Amino acid sequence: MKKVILISSDPALIADLRDVCGRRRLALSLEASWERALNVGVGSDLMILDLLSTLNPPNRIAGYIRFGEAKMKSSAASLPLVLVGVPESYRLDGMVGWPGFLTAFVARPVDEECLEYLLDHA
Repeated sequence: MKKVILISSDPALIADLRDVCGRRRLALSLEASWERALNVGVGSDLMILDLLSTLNPPNRIAGYIRFGEAKMKSSAASLPLVLVGVPESYRLDGMVGWPGFLTAFVARPVDEECLEYLLDHA
């Protein structure tokens, strides 16, 4: 059985992914903390990260940088990663990226059709 790990505290995103994974008979692990997710995510087939869950303090990309650096050094480094962006009206202080780091980027709002597509191609 394929396993997906979601790092988010967004109730709508969690509910939609839970529904899609249930229909596809995929195991879904939910984590609010990216630190914990990097430890329990080993052996998963896909990690989906809600960018909002990394921003600390809010609007500061430094939290995402910490996540990226930690993931690249962890045993989950090779785990495919999908990033769910912030809402269009949300103001970030910047954005960073690393070559080959992301498998996919998804803009909000994320719907079930988008999640189906991601799971088809991840």
